[in-house]
Amino acid sequence: MQHHITMNCSEERYWINQLEGYARCARHQSGHQAAELENKKFQLLEQGFEPVVIKSLEALLRMRFDPRWKLGSYQKGAIDAMLAYLGEEDNVIPDHVPGIGLLDDAMVIMAVAKRLQRTLAAFCDYENFKTHYAHGRQFTPDDWKRLKAQEVRSNNRVRRLRRVSTSH
Repeated sequence: MQHHITMNCSEERYWINQLEGYARCARHQSGHQAAELENKKFQLLEQGFEPVVIKSLEALLRMRFDPRWKLGSYQKGAIDAMLAYLGEEDNVIPDHVPGIGLLDDAMVIMAVAKRLQRTLAAFCDYENFKTHYAHGRQFTPDDWKRLKAQEVRSNNRVRRLRRVSTSH
C-alpha cells in the first residue's frame, strides 16, 4: 500500500511552524546523521510512502550541501530544521508508532519541499544541465545561468522565425 501525501495551506503552515522549534537546535549533517537519514529513507520506502517523498528529501539534501549552490539563510535554516526534526525519534508522532510513526516525517519533508519548490526546481534543473554539459569539467551555477539565458534566446528566435514563416 502506498501512502499519498497531500496538504492544504493550513496543514503546510502547521508543519512549517513545527519546524521553527527545531530551527534553534538545527545542526549540519554529520556522519552519524547521514546514516540516520539513510535509515529514515529506507523506513519510508518500507512503509509504502510515495517515491516523491524520498526523492524530495534526497534533492533537498543535495541542494543544501552542494558547495557551489548558494542558498539564503531562510532556505538553509528550513532544511537544517527539517534535518533536526527527522533526527528526533520522539517528534509529533514518535517513529516507533506502528503504521503512522513516519507520517509526520513525510509531511515535514513535503512541506519543506513545497516551501522551497522554486529553488528546488532551479537546483534540479542546474543538476540536469550539469549532467549534460559538464563532461567532467567544473560546472557552476553561473554556467547554468548563462546556458539558460542562451536557451531562452534560442527559443525566442525559433518562435520569431515560425511566426515569420507562417505569416507569408
